[in-house]
Amino acid sequence: MHILSSKLTRPMPPPRIVDRPHLYDLFDQWRTKRVVFVHAPAGYGKSTLSSRWIEVSGLSSQVAWLSLDPGDDDPTQFLRYLTAALEPVIPGIAFAVEPLLDGPEEHPVRVLEVLLGMIGRDPHISDENPLLLVLDDLHQVDSPALAPLMTLFLERCPTQLHLMLLGRLATYGPLTRLYAADQVLDLSEVELRFQPDEMETYLVQRDFPPLTPEMLARLDARTEGWIVVLQLIAMTAGKTRDIEKLLALSLIHI
Repeated sequence: MHILSSKLTRPMPPPRIVDRPHLYDLFDQWRTKRVVFVHAPAGYGKSTLSSRWIEVSGLSSQVAWLSLDPGDDDPTQFLRYLTAALEPVIPGIAFAVEPLLDGPEEHPVRVLEVLLGMIGRDPHISDENPLLLVLDDLHQVDSPALAPLMTLFLERCPTQLHLMLLGRLATYGPLTRLYAADQVLDLSEVELRFQPDEMETYLVQRDFPPLTPEMLARLDARTEGWIVVLQLIAMTAGKTRDIEKLLALSLIHI
């Protein structure tokens, strides 16, 4: 099977981005939890936020990234891509796992056991120097076919491996026991929504004039901090940068 390298590449944040230190501080707790679960509807900037935090925190060398798509709900395909994502940070893991994946019979659980064993024995990874695996677009693989393997994976991960799960799912069944063990850091659209000062920063970066407190309050009420709507405003404004006119448009009445 041909591996798409684009699925293994962390998306680069855009050149103009609003840094969000209060969320970076929350993400910085990742070493204290097994899983960071970031879930919100489309357009809340989950991937961009996570990628920028990795960049700002200097974690690039400790991170493996895998963007999922619907075909990855097949256990064997998921394991192939998971192995490929881990290979740059755990050299040799593909050499050990691929013969099992290419065998005449599929044994996903056995492959997972070998993979987790290699992670646990890797001398470059430790509790003091852990590895973070980001699985983006988790909603793409929310299927009964993959759920048992994901449950095993999440619950049997060695302590030096932590996961960040990004997607649109408000809940995820394989996380149930980890929630019960207080091993999940949960962030939703409540945390991800832009605050009024962040909305103003975003628009000023795009050459809008500073907003009055009254304008910010109205903008906050209309958009509910949904970044995709701010992007729509910036694109719609053209060269006029007339917030008052845009606030009057049904375009941003959501």
